[in-house]
Amino acid sequence: MGGQGFDTGRDLDRLREAFQLYCLIQAADELGVFEGLLTTPDRESLLEALSLRPGVGEALLDALVAAGLLIEEDGTLRPTDDVYQALIGEYPDFVRHQLRLERRRAMDRWYQLRSLLYADSPDELPFEQTSYVDYLRTDSAEARRFSRMMLWFHQEDAERLARRVDLSDRRRLLDVGGGPGVYSIAFCRANPQLRAVVLDLPYVCAAGQDVVAEAGLSDRIQCVAGEFSDPWPEGFDVLLMADIGGARPWLMEKAFAALEPGGLLIIKDLFLDDPSRRKSVTWALDRLSRLAVFETEEPLTIEEGKATLEATGFEGIEVTRERQDWYLVLAHKPSAKS
Repeated sequence: MGGQGFDTGRDLDRLREAFQLYCLIQAADELGVFEGLLTTPDRESLLEALSLRPGVGEALLDALVAAGLLIEEDGTLRPTDDVYQALIGEYPDFVRHQLRLERRRAMDRWYQLRSLLYADSPDELPFEQTSYVDYLRTDSAEARRFSRMMLWFHQEDAERLARRVDLSDRRRLLDVGGGPGVYSIAFCRANPQLRAVVLDLPYVCAAGQDVVAEAGLSDRIQCVAGEFSDPWPEGFDVLLMADIGGARPWLMEKAFAALEPGGLLIIKDLFLDDPSRRKSVTWALDRLSRLAVFETEEPLTIEEGKATLEATGFEGIEVTRERQDWYLVLAHKPSAKS
């Protein structure tokens, strides 16, 4: 597969088995099997604690053992080290809950791929089509879990970025799509003169205000609710866009307007390093996933991003590859003298 030829019968059987295994893992995770085994390793006690149907519950555990996901020794079961790290690890409960929910939604939408490809409008779909952003718009509990998860995942990354990018001569930061304010908190802690505004959806902002208060920075970081398509506040000498879609033309135009002359734009996002990689299986599936399943735009190449910045009017563009496909981009709005 993947450009190496496709043996229809053999490979379809392998893919079907892989799909069944994914469903098995997802079901076991949602039922609490892996977490339950940490406190109830006995097979019979676990089946009773989880209220699994007799026979079917036994078959589920047998399949997990046969697949190498559980180890059975002396009548007790435990997750393999790999399963523990992938699904339990050191994740707080709220992170595990949110990740589990996101995997479920992705699987459900991929299963409805045919309908997603044919439908011209959401009204024609046999299921409710709700985008990820829509959940954050309408569900305050999910927005809070999402914000806490972003804080948990990105805190160290934000601190590294604040050490790398010198903002000692900057005064006002606009953090677009800043979620819980994790990057604004890191930059404000590293730069005592800096104040920040975090722009995000209303429920996300409400959660972010709590995070900022816990950090003791409510007097320097303000959370402003709004859509990216709304007018952005202006008069900033630095603007940050982290993981919100790269250098899209319409976003760059709004960023340019929000910055004062001489202002600094910071982008930390996913870019393709080579347009030919779009033909690989990984990126072809990612593109389909983004367009049909999650209704988001596919990543730009880094050259497309730079071209967009130049066309918008930014100058002094610096590009640093952080790790595969993730880049840090710095650009400046020309000063009034330019």
